[in-house]
Amino acid sequence: MTTSATVSDAIPQPAARRAFPTRLQQALLLAAALLLVLLYRRPDQFAAPYIWGEDGVVNLPDYLASGWASVFHTIAGYYSVPMKFISVLSMQLSFLWSPEISFVLTLLASYGVLAAVAFAPTRLRWPFGCALAILFIPTEAEVFGVTLLVFWWISLLALLPLYWNEEGRRPLLRLFLLAVGALSSPLIIGIAPLYVLRAAVLRRRDDIVAAIIALAFAALQYHAVHGAVQEARSSLKFDLIIEKFFGYYLAVGNNFVQSGLALYLGLALIAFIVVSWIAYRRELGLTFILLGGSLGAGIASAVLRLPIENINPAYSAARYFFFAFVVLSWILVQLASLDKAGMRLASCMLLAFATRNALENGRRTHAHLDWRAEIAACMHSPEPYKVPIHTHGGLDQVWHIELSAAQCRTLVSRSLFDAEPAP
Repeated sequence: MTTSATVSDAIPQPAARRAFPTRLQQALLLAAALLLVLLYRRPDQFAAPYIWGEDGVVNLPDYLASGWASVFHTIAGYYSVPMKFISVLSMQLSFLWSPEISFVLTLLASYGVLAAVAFAPTRLRWPFGCALAILFIPTEAEVFGVTLLVFWWISLLALLPLYWNEEGRRPLLRLFLLAVGALSSPLIIGIAPLYVLRAAVLRRRDDIVAAIIALAFAALQYHAVHGAVQEARSSLKFDLIIEKFFGYYLAVGNNFVQSGLALYLGLALIAFIVVSWIAYRRELGLTFILLGGSLGAGIASAVLRLPIENINPAYSAARYFFFAFVVLSWILVQLASLDKAGMRLASCMLLAFATRNALENGRRTHAHLDWRAEIAACMHSPEPYKVPIHTHGGLDQVWHIELSAAQCRTLVSRSLFDAEPAP
């Protein structure tokens, strides 16, 4: 077994890895970090977990009508099998306790993504740092700790095989991560061409197989998205793309937005990344190019879904910044890993600015609702009962799903635990 590498994308040497905490210690640190960050970002999900958005108004009636088959139905115009599996499993285990169960399963899924980033055999430099960076992306807490939006996390698994160690280790794990991530969201449509690029450059059988599978999943998701009704899109505005996806990464306060400084911050960040790649492209290798392509795919997945004027990482549809900001953080981690003091300092400072941004804007609370009390009221209601479903956290913002007493009793009776017989 060789202990050094002469090719580009060289991973850290074993001797350097021994200085870092053991894998078990890293795993425990990741778990602690996840819990602490979620306690800060989503404190009320620990105190009073609840059902959110389409998980209540789409997944729940779909499960009522189709049972486990609903896992393979589309939601919002695409397949999100892992998320729907978590939702259905929680209702199947105990409908009355499904908010708590789904929250725990969501935490486990989130941890699984962090562990995959940290420990999968990829060419990402400082993979443990890449895993931690996910927790500190500078967005509002929308995608943290909620079953409906855990697919944004799970979709990241489709990126990891793209940066796989070309030694060909663990090919089945690679394909498993690709499949799970690809069946989570349409992100695979944007990154499938990058799999083809990697296969064309490296010309390895494993990469060709991965590219073919990525294209197949991309075709599946494209067919679902193309068949769904889509809203009209605004024209692309590159100044807004630079401002929102690069400038807001560093600062999203009103002073920066109103003065136009966010645009200049975005231009400066892009210039820093491009100049750094030109200077150190040999050390950064193909993986850095693929990261750049992934960043473009993440941005495209957002601006093609919603008008860019309507999204903001601090307060409006923050989820659409998740992919781009995660990959942007990974790019900065790659630059920080270079054995260049100035580059490391500059990259770490940029990551620190993003973390400060996350602390300032990354917290969400919600009004406490009692799921079991609502379902009990539904089961004893002579009229169809409107069960409240959280959307943004306020009582004045809840959606409702109308269920009859018989339907509520049926849902409860399906539970493996704490079930009542259906009438």
